[in-house]
Amino acid sequence: MGPQGDLFESFTLRELQDHLGAGFEVILTNNRGTVVSVDRNRFPARARVSRIFNFADSETIRQLSLFISGGGRLPTVVKKFIHEKAPAMNPRRGAGARLRTKGAVYDLGPIAARVWLRYFSGLLETRITWGKYPTHRPKRSRRRSIRYGTYDRDLDLVTIHPALDCARVPVEFVEYVVYHEMLHKISPPRVSADGAVRFHTKEFKAKERLFKGYDTLMKWQKENIWKSLAPAPERKKA
Repeated sequence: MGPQGDLFESFTLRELQDHLGAGFEVILTNNRGTVVSVDRNRFPARARVSRIFNFADSETIRQLSLFISGGGRLPTVVKKFIHEKAPAMNPRRGAGARLRTKGAVYDLGPIAARVWLRYFSGLLETRITWGKYPTHRPKRSRRRSIRYGTYDRDLDLVTIHPALDCARVPVEFVEYVVYHEMLHKISPPRVSADGAVRFHTKEFKAKERLFKGYDTLMKWQKENIWKSLAPAPERKKA
């Protein structure tokens, strides 16, 4: 996090702490599923708050503080802010990054164009790019998991995991992932009264099933995905 991010974070913590007083400890997190949670069974009580609130105005922070201190339902102004910001955990990250659509096997440009035309009448476009492999691999779990793509609402940017740029992965599956991420643009998350965010709502899942060959692709994914993904490139040892 750069100096500007540190400044935002410091300001958010100070504002929350000023509103809540010494009876609360505030911890900022990168949690996308629950943007605010409160543990009152300790002293000081602990509030875990998503870093998306680094970009909230003072009134949103004040309303959030009232919810943290008093419980009840999440204030409307806070829910509105989460709707707008939740899909982009780091709203300023990558704003000036160069987009890369052409991979070793697949070019995301024509793939995205086909999806836009077929499912959105050519009227709903976003920027799109291949992502990068992480600089380090987590050691905490043997469980294999991968996020195929992400949609950043602030940047209007779809990013596709580079492991899908592989001849063993059907182009139809790459198209499905692009479609899935595009749905996030027109299907904002739902926020429950306790601050939990639901990205894949019932309405979202219904739209997702409209993708041609959805059931066949889900069967292929279950049976073949881990045999088909391109491996991360080997890193040279220093």
